[in-house]
Formats: sequence, C-alpha cells, structure tokens
Amino acid sequence: MKFIFDLDDCLVSGDTIASLAAKLFRQGLVDKLYTNQDIMHYDLRDLPDLLRARANQEFSEAEYVWHKFPIPGANFFLHYIETSDHETGIVTARPTAVEEETRRFVIARFPGIQFSLGISFVNKGVSDMGNMPNKLELLKKLAPDYFFDDNADYCSQAKAAGIKTYLISNKYTPWNHEFAEQQRTALDPVRILRNVAFFPETSV
Repeated sequence: MKFIFDLDDCLVSGDTIASLAAKLFRQGLVDKLYTNQDIMHYDLRDLPDLLRARANQEFSEAEYVWHKFPIPGANFFLHYIETSDHETGIVTARPTAVEEETRRFVIARFPGIQFSLGISFVNKGVSDMGNMPNKLELLKKLAPDYFFDDNADYCSQAKAAGIKTYLISNKYTPWNHEFAEQQRTALDPVRILRNVAFFPETSV
C-alpha cells in the first residue's frame, strides 16, 4: 500500500512562530508572545500582519528548514511501514526556494527511511500561506491508499476524491481542534488522529 504524508506539523514540528514572535516582541514590534496556541488557522490569519509576513518570509529561507524536528514516534512508524512492504512518500507545500535544503533536511531527520514515492513539492513560487497551492492533482497522480495532513482543507479534498485520509489534530496542531469537534456530527467524517506518534485512531 501507499502512504503519503504532509511534512510540517505532520511528521516534523517546531514552534518557530514563538521564537520569531519573541524576537519581534523584544524589538517592540508585536504586543505579545505568540505561540502555536494562538494560531487558530493553518494560514496564520489570526496573527498580526507583521508577524504573519515575517513567518512567511522565513518559510522561504533555508535556515528555517532546520528549525523543526521529527514528532516523537514518526521515525518508528515510517520504519514500520517500509519494513512491512509498504511505500511511503511526502507531498509538501514548502516553497521551491527551499526544495533542495528540505531534501537534505528529510534525509538527515529521517535516516534510513527511503520515501520510495519521493518528496513532491506543490509550490511554484514564493510561499503565500493565505493562498495555499492545490495538492489534490498530485495526490491523484500518486494514488495513495492513505494520506495524512494537518490541513483540514487538504484532507477534505482528498477524502472527496476517494483517498482514505487522516487529519492530524494534537498538541502540535491546535488550529485543528475546532474542526475535529465539528467532525463529531458529520455523517461521513474525515478521520482524526489525536496523536501522530503513532497512530491511535479516535472515533469522532
């Protein structure tokens, strides 16, 4: 079977918003210390304009790539999949400006994981978190049996296309908690994973 994963806040995570906000706070440019808990949407729209713009800028810089680390259990689970004769791959919306650095990052952070389906980038230009690129066409080409993402919109699109899909909703992704609660009353909900490390499914 084929398993496709998003990268950021699905396999790796790091509170780079907090570190950036702390820097801007010390400079008197933002009014508080923002953390992941202050992000209610994946596109960062609830953050101040300056902080959102700087976060988008850093997302396109090579240094930002190395600020994240595997979520506990991710390496174990990926190794388990590959040694069980399944295939793994990554589809990420990281900008092409950091494509080569991201490939080096993945090799370093996930040593021994082949990602036989490759690392696919859907961005064609500078990152714009308010206008996310479409992963669906690429997912259709890869035809995974399972898709994992922290982006509720991507998960809904993939599920509508007939791909078995899991939305990551845990301490690393507080912006998905409200969506996860809404899914409780859906007739055919997107499956929710409360803990990506790894992988107790929660009935919703």
